[in-house]
Amino acid sequence: MNCVPTAGKDDMVDMSALYRELDGLDRNTSRKTTRSRVVDVVDDDTMDWDDETTLAAIFEDKAVDVDEREELAALADQLKVPMTALGQRMRQHLRGAIVPAIQEIKQVHDRMEDEVDTSFGKGILTFDDACKRVEAKALRDEDELKSAYHEMKHKMEKLSERLKDAHSRRNRLWTELEENLEQCGTARVSVLLWVACADNHAQAAAARAAVEAIPTEVEETIATLEKKSKLLEKKGNDRTSKQKMLKGLLDKL
Repeated sequence: MNCVPTAGKDDMVDMSALYRELDGLDRNTSRKTTRSRVVDVVDDDTMDWDDETTLAAIFEDKAVDVDEREELAALADQLKVPMTALGQRMRQHLRGAIVPAIQEIKQVHDRMEDEVDTSFGKGILTFDDACKRVEAKALRDEDELKSAYHEMKHKMEKLSERLKDAHSRRNRLWTELEENLEQCGTARVSVLLWVACADNHAQAAAARAAVEAIPTEVEETIATLEKKSKLLEKKGNDRTSKQKMLKGLLDKL
């Protein structure tokens, strides 16, 4: 790759010489102006050199007959040649710096057209676009997941409060059930309460079957008691034995 040329030692020498030339012209112009002013003062025969005030007025006189425009024009004429030379040197320097850079850029473009695989570049760009789309979708999914999480958390808090209320209500009902069970001693009431507190359908069905079976058991017990009573009457047992037998049957129930 070509490097951009820089100013060499010759250019530096030329610039130094140009500056020295300009300084010399400026000093010559200043000396000429000063000399002309001194000559004009010396040639003035009307001045009284013995008068101190006149001498002081000479040094304070600002109305010196010097045409500044002519001096500037003369200075511009003297600077025309070195400034033209300087402009040429600057143009050459810029030409040497810019032209190689432009040539190098053209060569790079040519190599890119010949050596760079455009299909590969298009594939990279397509892959980059796909990655950006996937990233955007992932961000959307993340936002949706966060929203769903916060919504579910809010629902769980509500359900937790409802569950606590249900537990409190269950404890109250259980306390009431225990109190009622203490007050009620019959088997039928106990079974009915047990059915009311059953946790699933199977237990409820079994409880219902037990409740339905109670009347049958009672009837069988009554029939058994009647048979026993008849047997006792036939055998002629005394009244005490009958009472004992009935008491034993009732205790079994």
